[in-house]
Amino acid sequence: LVQEEPVETKEDAVVPSGPQETLNLSSSAMDTYHEFTVKYADTVEEFMHIESLQKSKEFLLKNGEILLQENASNYLLLASLEDEMNGYREKMKLTARQSQIISNITELAKTMGRHPGNVIIPFFTRLEEKQYYDGFMVGV
Repeated sequence: LVQEEPVETKEDAVVPSGPQETLNLSSSAMDTYHEFTVKYADTVEEFMHIESLQKSKEFLLKNGEILLQENASNYLLLASLEDEMNGYREKMKLTARQSQIISNITELAKTMGRHPGNVIIPFFTRLEEKQYYDGFMVGV
């Protein structure tokens, strides 16, 4: 005897009650580290080499969806470690500063309960004040 699989009809279907929530995450936010590096290494590398804070701010405003995620932070940390191990001290300092910018923005966003992209401008505005800039540079 062959048993047939039960066939689900419209009447049997489970229909969720209440409002439907959709999760709107970009695919880049869910990439593995490897997938992230394959897709976005060029963008992170470009950010690593920006010396001007003003240009860093503009680049983040344009590419924040990529740079303000954990994989970008990890990439920058690993790159700065690699630079230090290979004796590229000045390059490491710049990469570490860029990494610290990302970290500070994401931490500020968490404490404010806001999206990291919404605190880019306030973060850089604060850096224009000498006492905050000096404190930031000590952290680097």
